[in-house]
Amino acid sequence: MQVLALLRKKLASSKAASEEFAQADREDLKAKQDAEILVMDEYAGQVEMFTEEDIVKAIEQAYQSLRETANVNAGLILRELLRPGGTLDGKAVEKSQVAKMVQEMLKTRI
Repeated sequence: MQVLALLRKKLASSKAASEEFAQADREDLKAKQDAEILVMDEYAGQVEMFTEEDIVKAIEQAYQSLRETANVNAGLILRELLRPGGTLDGKAVEKSQVAKMVQEMLKTRI
């Protein structure tokens, strides 16, 4: 996941550089960036990500299991999901996306 995060960060940087090179009429540098983007897109695309439905199911399960035992909050749910052995531990998910989804789910529960 860390490698994927770094790859996505580099992809964003390369796309911004490509746009800047295009604006500066540097087609040679733009072409180089575009070639790098294609390679990085290919690698990033091979990583299977959890679908939003899978993440929602995992959040709901964590919420239900914690609801009985504790005052449930976003941090508690995230710790449960991402702890070693947790439902999303080591899975290809964006932690920021999961955190937003947990927050949204909790808003509807209040």
